[in-house]
Amino acid sequence: WEVRDLKLLPKNKRKISIAQRKGREKVRDRVAALSEMISVLSMPDSQGNQQAYWLEASEKLGRTLSLEDICLVFQKLTQKTADEIAEKENKSKERELLKDIERNMRIAEKEKKKLDRQLEKEKSQSERELKRCQMEADKQERRREKEEAELKKHQRRQQEEAERDQKRREKEDAEARKLLSIKKQASIMQRFLKSKKCNGLENQADKISKNVLSSDYSGRNGDMEESVILSMDSVLFRRDGMNIEELWKSHITAWHGLRHSNRCQHWGVRHKPKTVVSNELKLQRSSYDIEEDSAHNQSCDNDDAITLIGIQFSRRDTKFLQFDKSYRPAYYGSWSKKSSVIGPRHPFAKEPVLDYDVDSDEEWEEEEPGE
Repeated sequence: WEVRDLKLLPKNKRKISIAQRKGREKVRDRVAALSEMISVLSMPDSQGNQQAYWLEASEKLGRTLSLEDICLVFQKLTQKTADEIAEKENKSKERELLKDIERNMRIAEKEKKKLDRQLEKEKSQSERELKRCQMEADKQERRREKEEAELKKHQRRQQEEAERDQKRREKEDAEARKLLSIKKQASIMQRFLKSKKCNGLENQADKISKNVLSSDYSGRNGDMEESVILSMDSVLFRRDGMNIEELWKSHITAWHGLRHSNRCQHWGVRHKPKTVVSNELKLQRSSYDIEEDSAHNQSCDNDDAITLIGIQFSRRDTKFLQFDKSYRPAYYGSWSKKSSVIGPRHPFAKEPVLDYDVDSDEEWEEEEPGE
């Protein structure tokens, strides 16, 4: 068979086909020369140009290779083609190997880059996750601190409200006990005054009324009231059968009841106060308690009370004062004069006649041992 187009063969087989073609051409030329020589020799001798044909055929046959030469040439071409093919295959293998190595290197490089990108991505993702967790933890911590602050604030508010309620209840209880004590004292005084049956008190009251009416009442209201109180003291002490000791004991018992009702309301926090309670019952007041207020008439029951006709004096409510956290004992006092400075619109104003810098509690403080 014969290949008509080398393009149909693989590249590594084309050279073999070319060598085969060259060998066949040599054989074809030899066969053609031998055929012409046989034709010339078979011609009859009658032809005159036979010699010329024979020379031409001999010349063509001489230019062609012999069978041994054709076989040798064909062998050389085949060997050369095989060597070239082997060399080319080796080079091709080397190139393929280099290409494979380069391709593997590129693949390895790509894999490495891909792995690096994956690691970087995972690292950044882990950092973002860690940051998010940290932010969430900080947020939770701030929310917890806020809740604790709100809880403490709520508890403190409740505690303050409870303390205010407790103080209010204590104040109400103290006021109730104080009012009860005042009522008891008033009832004792009322019973005491109703028990008077002698006329000496009435005579003394008449004398007092005459003396007061004869005096200049317009400019001496304070002296009038003081004289009335002193006169009443003298009458009470001169009365026969008056149980002053019983009145005094009832008064002290009421004070002791107030002391035991609340530990903060007693004669003083100190165990040994510097002052001694008065042992005499007095109705007189100090001169600074007398005020120039508008007086009004006070009338008592016609049967049992003292009747003072025409006498006008100021009415004041005496208060039993005891201050919390103070060493000063409880005392009776009053300030019923209407202020011209202090009012609803000016509750924090100060009276010009009072000295607000004097702290009388310092007089009742106990001295430290060793001083």
